[in-house]
Amino acid sequence: MNAGYLTMGLTLIFFILFTTGWKELIAERIPMPYLTLVASGCILLTPFSVTFNKWMEGHGSLAVQLSVCWLTAWAVAALLIYRHEGALQRVYALFASLLSAMMGGWLRILYLNDPVLIFYNATFDAAIMTGLSAVLMAPANSTMRFVVVTLASVIQPILVGWLQPGHPMQGIVIGSLAWWDSYLLALFTTCVIGLVFKMMRTFAEKWRFRFAGSNGREE
Repeated sequence: MNAGYLTMGLTLIFFILFTTGWKELIAERIPMPYLTLVASGCILLTPFSVTFNKWMEGHGSLAVQLSVCWLTAWAVAALLIYRHEGALQRVYALFASLLSAMMGGWLRILYLNDPVLIFYNATFDAAIMTGLSAVLMAPANSTMRFVVVTLASVIQPILVGWLQPGHPMQGIVIGSLAWWDSYLLALFTTCVIGLVFKMMRTFAEKWRFRFAGSNGREE
């Protein structure tokens, strides 16, 4: 699959879900105006990027799209402004972001060292691993999952470039079409698994209340 096709497909899916009443199930704590502002900024800033080659001192190349900078700024703002349950939750969210980046990065490096192990696609597999790690480690709300996935997706290419053998930090572009494919797939994974967890929790609560009610009637 060519880079960018998955981004177009997932963007369309998110748009349909948000405009047909599913927003409260997958992004319940993120106001729609904020989502619109973030998405609009990402689209408008896509053609622009900033390079850090001078700071690499000949050890590689790194370019970051301004759309990713915009997205990261919103993630950091959400991390700082959002009302947390406990003072250490911000630190925990940062730790979860780093762990999620490491899990997806570990899979990428594993595939680079031994392509025979590739299950389906290196980019897609790593994105699903990142999303799965984020939904398991991040606090159970959409805002924190967005923060964790965003920060992990930004950290991961740098981490892989730093740890991979050969010529590390060479040709890293954070914000390429392949990066957006990976990011949106990781975000979509967190939404789907988070929705499944929410449905399981709701079912368990209903079953518990029904079981408690039946015991009360028997007594």
